[in-house]
Amino acid sequence: PPEGARRRPLARITETNGRDIETLYGPLELQGRRVGTVAVATETAPAFSSVRGTGIRLGFILLGAMAGIVAIGALLSRAILKQLRPLFATNRAMGSGNMSARVPILGNDELGELARGVNQMADQLQANIETLESRVEQRTQEIQRLLRERTEFFAGLSHELRTPLAVILNQSQML
Repeated sequence: PPEGARRRPLARITETNGRDIETLYGPLELQGRRVGTVAVATETAPAFSSVRGTGIRLGFILLGAMAGIVAIGALLSRAILKQLRPLFATNRAMGSGNMSARVPILGNDELGELARGVNQMADQLQANIETLESRVEQRTQEIQRLLRERTEFFAGLSHELRTPLAVILNQSQML
């Protein structure tokens, strides 16, 4: 037989007085020579009952650990959503035209940094809108001023041309 096969223990289950007893037989070797056999016998019911009890305890521990992980996940997601909801509300408000809306900064983590960035962009956007509105107002006033000057110029020109034209018309009628 191969080397590994010779050294494997042999297991047998026998019934004695209504109880199952498992006996393991293994070779006893000294200095590489087989000098005998070692036998270990134990009742299978108590052995398996302790394994069964350990398995049940392990199952409860795993269920408790999973429940704890789910609870921690729920708490973390609630904390993250608590910081994200104001960000979404501010985004909606700014999208509908309320440029004075700002995100409350609730922490110094990544979401707090995101809130600061959104507020900074909102400040820049509001400043740019105010600058644009100011420029539009200036251009509108300049156009109104140019229209008034044009109207005054043509009124003055027509007045200045009317007098010489009237003289020329009178002279041409007399001729």
